[in-house]
Amino acid sequence: MNKPLFVILCTILPNVLERCNPTLFSLLSDKCDVRNVQNAAQARRHLTSTERPRAVLVLDDTLTRPEHCELLRLVVQYAQSGGTVVYGGFLSEAVDPDLATTFKTSWNLPWRQCISATLNVVVNTKMSMLDTRHFVKNQH
Repeated sequence: MNKPLFVILCTILPNVLERCNPTLFSLLSDKCDVRNVQNAAQARRHLTSTERPRAVLVLDDTLTRPEHCELLRLVVQYAQSGGTVVYGGFLSEAVDPDLATTFKTSWNLPWRQCISATLNVVVNTKMSMLDTRHFVKNQH
């Protein structure tokens, strides 16, 4: 039996989910055929293939850029035909403040920017690219 296809779209950092959350990536990989898509051509290929993804996880602002309007149209069509699209990751940090217009125009959905914060932060020291020498040990 084939595993369902799960597409992760992030053009700014290759294999971002695997690096930032290896536990989640491992769990997904156990159940799904996870494909890290790093450019619009790869994403387009998966969205137009006869093997449709079970879900698409969008982790950056790729779909908000004017040069990717055709890819955005494909993602919207995929969702409207029953596919699952989840936005997260770096999206909220990377987009311009007028994302509400993009969501209303492309998705016909309302969008409201949300800023979240936490008081307790734990550094993932397993990340190979993380330099913790300049982090504050304790903050009161």
